Order: sequence, then C-alpha cells, then structure tokens
Amino acid sequence: MNQAAQTVNRSRVGSFCNTQTARDIFDLISYSAKAKDIGMILGNPGVGKTTAIQQYARSSIDARVCTMSPATSSMSAALTYICEVIGARSARTNYEKHELICNALNYWDDKLFLIVDEAQHLNDLTIDELRCIHDETGHGLVLCGNATFKTRFNNTKAASFAQFTSRLGMKLELWETTSADVETICEHYNVHGTKAFDFLYGHARTSGGLRVVTKLIDVAASFVLENQPIKIDHLKDAAKVLGRTK
Repeated sequence: MNQAAQTVNRSRVGSFCNTQTARDIFDLISYSAKAKDIGMILGNPGVGKTTAIQQYARSSIDARVCTMSPATSSMSAALTYICEVIGARSARTNYEKHELICNALNYWDDKLFLIVDEAQHLNDLTIDELRCIHDETGHGLVLCGNATFKTRFNNTKAASFAQFTSRLGMKLELWETTSADVETICEHYNVHGTKAFDFLYGHARTSGGLRVVTKLIDVAASFVLENQPIKIDHLKDAAKVLGRTK
C-alpha cells in the first residue's frame, strides 16, 4: 500500500469549519429566504461556496439545494431535476414541469425556497425560467455560480436579463480565499505555527483554494497521533504525497 492510500482512514477533515465566508453566505441565504427575494453568490472555485451551502441545507428543513452540472444545462433537464429535489412528479413538457414545480412549492408553507448551485451550467432561458417560478410562487431563490456566470450579466446580453437583475436582492462576491478563513481552518483542525499557516495560505491562493488546504490537512493528519497538532513538517510531507511541491 502506498503512502497516499494509507492516509484514507486517518482523515481529520470532516466536521464543518465555520469561517467568516461561510457566515456571510449563511446571512445571504437567510435574508433571501425570509425576504422571499432572489440572492446571488459569485466566486472562484475553492473559496467555500458549496461547502457553506451544503451545511446550511443540512441545518434547514426549508432549503432545497439543486447542484447543476453539464447534464442539466438544458431547461428540460434542469426542471426535471428540480422536480425530483422538491418531491414533485416529473412531466413531459417544460410547461407541465413549470406548473408542477410551482404547485409543489405552493403546496408547502411559504418558507420553502430553492438554492441553485453551479448555476453557470444553466442556459439563459433556464435562468429566466427560474425567475418566472420565483415571480409566480413568491418563494426565495438563491443562485450560486462562478466568474463565467457573472459575465452573463455584464456583457451585451445583459439587457435580456433586465427582469432578473431588477429583482435581485443581496449579492455576495467571493473571488479570493481570505487569510481569516485559513486562520479559522488552522484553529479548527489543530494546525499550529506561523510557518504552517503561511504554507497553507500560499496554497489557498492557488486555483484550488480551500480544497487544496483541506486536502493537505487531511493527508498531514496521517503523520501525527490523534489529537496532536499538525505542524509545518507534516504539511510539507503531505504536499509531497499529493505532488504539490513548489
């Protein structure tokens, strides 16, 4: 068994780390749900968007999370997926799916709301369809996407989203991993020392963001006894295992 495989059952990363970014995301979702508004979260991969959304959904009986992908890029596929998430039977036509979603949302009390993650995979018509569902039902809606999703509202096509943007409430943009978030993660996972923090923060500012940080901590935990602190040497060894040496 190689060194990387030996770390699998020694994971320390698992419990949710309540960073400032996560709290900012919680605030936006909570506001959008209570105000029955449309909220938008924009940011680069690895800043903690999806982790925070999933944690919020675990702690809320009212949130329904739809994580889009290339497979749900068409309106038909996206609406079918939303039907499944909210417990509505599917249908053949987009009109029927629209009606089923609206009826299902209205069947529940007015606290139920949708969070659409990886929204950059949706086409323009589907985004407008979500706006129509929001208008018809009055339920909260949160869209989360990356930089390419942001550009959809900043280019020559922006006028076609006028009805959407005019309804937009809170917006949160998260383009870089913050030092405060990395410091919180270090405290949460018992990582000690300024050098260890600097090492992790340097990796956090790469394209992988916090995903790289948690992977490094996960592997480094295999080199220390349970409940013992992770230090810079452990992290450097973890980087070698992951092939992330600088």
